[in-house]
Amino acid sequence: MSQIQALIDSEKFHALYRAQGLFPRIRKTQKKQDISVITHAWVDLDIYKLQNTPEGFELWKIWADNDDPGRVSFLLGECMACGLPLPSEVIFSGGGAYMLWEFTDPVFIRRKRGQPVGKTYIGIIERINKAIQQKLIHLSADPVPVSADSILRIPGSINYKYGSGTPCRMVYRNPANRMSSDDLKTSLLGRDQYTPEQKVIRFEAYKEIERKRKKAFRESQKKYDEQGRKWAEERLQKDIRQNHAGSNVIALFGDQVKRPAKHSPARHSNRIVADLRTLARLRWSDGIVGKGCRDIFGHLAVSACSGHFREKPERLLDYVAGQIADFMPADYMKNEFRPHNRNSVKMLENAGEKTSGRKNGLSDSHYAYTIDRIIQVLDISIKEMETLKCLVSDSIKKERRKQADRKYQADKRRKAGAVDRDTYENTSLNKERPWEVEGISRASWYRREKKVRKIAVIRLMAEVG
Repeated sequence: MSQIQALIDSEKFHALYRAQGLFPRIRKTQKKQDISVITHAWVDLDIYKLQNTPEGFELWKIWADNDDPGRVSFLLGECMACGLPLPSEVIFSGGGAYMLWEFTDPVFIRRKRGQPVGKTYIGIIERINKAIQQKLIHLSADPVPVSADSILRIPGSINYKYGSGTPCRMVYRNPANRMSSDDLKTSLLGRDQYTPEQKVIRFEAYKEIERKRKKAFRESQKKYDEQGRKWAEERLQKDIRQNHAGSNVIALFGDQVKRPAKHSPARHSNRIVADLRTLARLRWSDGIVGKGCRDIFGHLAVSACSGHFREKPERLLDYVAGQIADFMPADYMKNEFRPHNRNSVKMLENAGEKTSGRKNGLSDSHYAYTIDRIIQVLDISIKEMETLKCLVSDSIKKERRKQADRKYQADKRRKAGAVDRDTYENTSLNKERPWEVEGISRASWYRREKKVRKIAVIRLMAEVG
C-alpha cells in the first residue's frame, strides 16, 4: 500500500487503475485467460451522461442536488428497486461511480489447456456483471467493464479527465453485504434447470456430438485440401499452356498482375471511419461528437487504422487525425487525442519484440475490435444501422446480400431476353382475350392459330423450294 500511495502522490501518474481479477504473474500485457482469482462482481455507472438525455435528466438532477450520503442512498435505493442485492462498496470515481459486490469465497479459476474462457467460471462472472449492468442501464451503466479483464480507478487516485483533478474516493463500505458467489449467481441468473443425473447424461451426449463434429471437420478439411491441390495443379498447367507454349522456361510469378485487394485493411478501416462519421451526424445535430463519447470514437478510429501502419507506426496518429477531424471537436484533437492514443502507437512499435508468455502476431501489434464488439460499445440501434455500411449486424448484412443477389439475378434475366412481370402481363393475350371477341373457346382459338401457322410454314417452304 505504501508503494501505491507513493505512485498516487507522484506527479508522474495522473491516473491509477486496478484490475478486477488477480493475475499469478506480472507481465507487460495481461489477458483474460491469465486470471487466477476473482473476488467480486462490479458495475461502472457513467452517471454524468444522464444530463445529456431527456429520459435521464431527472435522475441526473437528483444526483447533482445531493451530497455524498444522499447519492449513496440514491444508488442503494435504485439497487433495491431493481431487485439487486445491496453492494458491499460504493466508489465515486470523479465523473461517475462504480459498485462492488464482494464474495465471501474468492473464485479460483482453473482452466485446462485449450479450453475457451467462456466455459470457465470467468464466463459466469461476466454473465453476472452483464445482468447487473442490464438492471442498472437506466443509470447509464457502462457495458465495456463487464469483461473480466477490465480496469477501474483506485480510491485515492486523481481523475484529471474532467478538469483540474477530482479524487476517486470510497464513500460506502458494508462488509455485512458480502455474499457467496453461488448466492449472487442464483439471485441474478437463477438456479440450474437440470438435476445432477440429467447433467451427466447431457454431458455424455455433448461429448458424443463433439466427437462426431471433430471427425466430420477432419474429413471435410482433408477433402478441401485435396481439392485445393487439384485446382492449383490445373491452374498451373493452364498457365503453362497459355503463356509458355513451345518454351521450356516456366515463370511462376513474372507474368502475374497484382490485383487491388477488395477487402484490404485500408479499405476496411475507411469504411469504419465513414460509419463513425455518419453515426456522429445521426446522434448530434452539428455532426460533432459530444462529451463523453470522444475518447471511444477516437480510440475506435485508431484501432481500425492501426492494422496497416505496422511498418510506420509514427504516422498512425497523423493519418487518423486527418480522417476524423471533420466530426471531432478541434479542442479535443489539439489537446487530448494524441495523449489518449499513444498506447496504440507503442503497441505497434513494440510489435516485433518477443516477450515471455506472448506470441508474436497480429493480435499483439494493435487492438483488433470485431464489428459486433464495436456495435456493442457504441450501442448502435437497428434504426441507425439502416444508414451505415460496415457497422451493421449479421442479419442486416444477410438481408442486404439477399437484396443485391435478387437485383443481380433480375438484371441477368433482362440481359438474357426475359421481360419483367408487368411487361409480360400487359402484352399477354390473357389481357386482350381475342377468343371472347370471336365467341369461341380459348382452346379452339389456339388450335385454329396453330393450324394457320402450320399452313403458312408449308406455303413458305413451297415458295422457297
